[in-house]
Amino acid sequence: MASIKEIAKTAGVSTATVSRVLNNHPSVREQTRQRVQDIILALDYYPNALARGLKTRSSKTIGLLLPEIQNMFIPRVTLGLEEVLKEHGYIALLSYTFYNDEEECRNILAFAERKIDALVHIGTREYEQKKTQFMTNVLRDTPLFFVNDFIPDNKAFCIYNDEEEGAYLATKHLIEQGHTRIAFINGNPFYTSYFNKRQGFHRALDEAGLSFDSSLYADYSLNLQMVYQPEEAYRLVEKIMRSPSPPTAFFAGSDLLAIGIMKCLHEKKIPIPEGCSVVGFDNIPMAQHTHPPLTTIDQKPRKLGRFTGKLLITALKEGPPEQKCYSFTPTLIVRESSTPRKT
Repeated sequence: MASIKEIAKTAGVSTATVSRVLNNHPSVREQTRQRVQDIILALDYYPNALARGLKTRSSKTIGLLLPEIQNMFIPRVTLGLEEVLKEHGYIALLSYTFYNDEEECRNILAFAERKIDALVHIGTREYEQKKTQFMTNVLRDTPLFFVNDFIPDNKAFCIYNDEEEGAYLATKHLIEQGHTRIAFINGNPFYTSYFNKRQGFHRALDEAGLSFDSSLYADYSLNLQMVYQPEEAYRLVEKIMRSPSPPTAFFAGSDLLAIGIMKCLHEKKIPIPEGCSVVGFDNIPMAQHTHPPLTTIDQKPRKLGRFTGKLLITALKEGPPEQKCYSFTPTLIVRESSTPRKT
């Protein structure tokens, strides 16, 4: 295996330049970078990441802790985050918890053994029980970043969408369309994301002077993985539509739930939006291709991921910022699945 000195000699550059190429330093001219990279490949050079980490006290590795992959919001946040990490020479190690506490602990221990530079958790966690103490005890001074969640811990950075406001905007939109019988199919409210959405739904009803009808509300007590299966919404819609006074609109806590709602309405020959309007939450790519295209709340996940990446790099290179929490307001995207109610 070649050494850095051999690569520098062959490329006609200094060993410092080769080091900058290996660390993806922006000061290297693109032509020089490409020449050095070609020689690295030709000479079969593989830098010793562990040795370099001991010298620089940085593994250039970020641990990504993800609850699951079915929620399309999570991989899109991850994409934006990894774009920034790669720009700065960092790699991401992905690990899944599947909403299992023991699995989360095992993953955290594995990250600690690999001496990650920071940990990023993407997605919602239980609302009542915040399990950051184990993380902080094991990872010690490793910076913690929680995306789309709020953690009351002064060691953690929280980057999240105001999902309560998003649910409020969705429900208010339906009320402004003349709907007063609005059904809401939500995820498990013990998790932060769905607790906040329920709060926003209630706020919009209260503001409009509408009473809450529990027969038009359904949430999951099951593992959140079930929330991202459209068929799980189907059974709940059937139950709600058997009401003596069925709803004229549905609001769903995710777009995949909304797609399950739309499937059930189509099979019952209830036209959308003439017979029943539907609004989702997330603005997944599929939302604009449903029949009809789905009105939804856009959380801009890729932008959220890139913001997190930039904040993380700043914290590692310049020290942790004083501000710990960063909140963004989602946007209502109106499409053809919601129209004014016909009287």
